[in-house]
Amino acid sequence: MTLYKHGLLVQQASGVQRVRWCSLGIALALGWLTSPAHAAATSGESVVKDMHARYQDDWYATASFTQKTTTYPVDGTPTVETWYEQGMFPGKLRIDIGPPADGHALVMTQGQLYTIEHGTLTGSRPLLNLALVLGFDVYRQAPEITLSQLGEAGIDMSRAHVDVWRGQPVYVVGTANGGDTGSRQFWVDADRLVLLRLITEDPHQSGTLLDIRFLNYRPLRHGLIATKIEVYRNRQLVRQEEYRDIKIDVPLDPAMFDTARLAASGD
Repeated sequence: MTLYKHGLLVQQASGVQRVRWCSLGIALALGWLTSPAHAAATSGESVVKDMHARYQDDWYATASFTQKTTTYPVDGTPTVETWYEQGMFPGKLRIDIGPPADGHALVMTQGQLYTIEHGTLTGSRPLLNLALVLGFDVYRQAPEITLSQLGEAGIDMSRAHVDVWRGQPVYVVGTANGGDTGSRQFWVDADRLVLLRLITEDPHQSGTLLDIRFLNYRPLRHGLIATKIEVYRNRQLVRQEEYRDIKIDVPLDPAMFDTARLAASGD
């Protein structure tokens, strides 16, 4: 038998003891969050500045990894693809969908998303990738740039609160209401100061929010990286990403992000 207590799934296998331990953990976390030392961090601006300050001298400039991408359609069988991602931070990310030699890729740079099919540029549009901003760029660019980007994305930086999620203390920016998951917002691990959850607009469905969870963080030589991402739409899991072969601070060819070169490929 299972039950939910304070938003956590608790196994009711061997009596009440597990629930007691769960409640104790929540109580300790809440006490930590309400202490004066952490109450000051409940403004969106201070959270972003604290994130930057924690890792500004200890975060990787580049990263590459192989990604297992599982897509879950509303009706139908899940599909699995292998993607290859390379990032230069701040602001540049390339995703090759399938073997890079096939020439199917998405390139994000300078606030634009470029689509490449069979090695040829087929389209571009403005895109502010908040997962890129809050998962990587925040540690490699001035806080004022990050704050401007978050404001542009419609996150109310004046509204924030402390909370507990999955038994961990978190800072929530974008809403002051602990029960509000319908506003654009992001959740940050209050101890490690890394992104745990992002609720933002679905770029493919106007008026619909995506709930993106950043899980299984792995410490690296510099900084950390979430090795599992879950994306929910209307509380239903629609995509899961699992990372392997993670490399950081390796030289990357800047040409793969060169907008002039990408545009020329479409001539």
